[in-house]
Amino acid sequence: LLALFWFWGLPVRAEQPACLGLAQRDPDYALVQAQGALRQRPDDAEAMLCRATAAFQTGSFSVAAKDFAYLAARTPDKTESARLYSKAGWALMRANQPAAAGKAFAAAIKHAPKQADYWHDHATALMQAEQYWDVRRELDYAIQLRPRDADLWALRATCWLKLGTRARARSDARQALALQPEQPMALAILQKISV
Repeated sequence: LLALFWFWGLPVRAEQPACLGLAQRDPDYALVQAQGALRQRPDDAEAMLCRATAAFQTGSFSVAAKDFAYLAARTPDKTESARLYSKAGWALMRANQPAAAGKAFAAAIKHAPKQADYWHDHATALMQAEQYWDVRRELDYAIQLRPRDADLWALRATCWLKLGTRARARSDARQALALQPEQPMALAILQKISV
């Protein structure tokens, strides 16, 4: 079943299959269609979601982020709002705006604090901004939520290495490899530490 969210009192499908399919196949055409619909009805959430998706596909990441964040702020469904904030965050990451992306990911966490992916995403944005102590904190939460995720352990190992704490980096890298023997980031960290 398709999730529903409410936009200015109107029920709207969170995933519009026809638009999303069109945005994948022909994002330029989907963008034109969505913009035409929004000229007629500026509050059409389905058209805005279509425009955001198509804009992301065509590389207009700032437009996509703005639309995703606008929709996220207006849906009372916390799960859907978090998903849209996450999409906004990734669009901002692609637009090379990690500070703004971090704020979008933080909003996603606020709406869905039990989702490890949003903690990981926020850590990724903070990592790009070289805020390693904050990265470690976010990854601590993510690992608590999903302790069997090798990628989380490997990313925290990278963070420890950036902080100059080789023993902890080694320990987390080994934990990542215990969960996924060929985890590439963990292998690279152990190789770097052993040199």
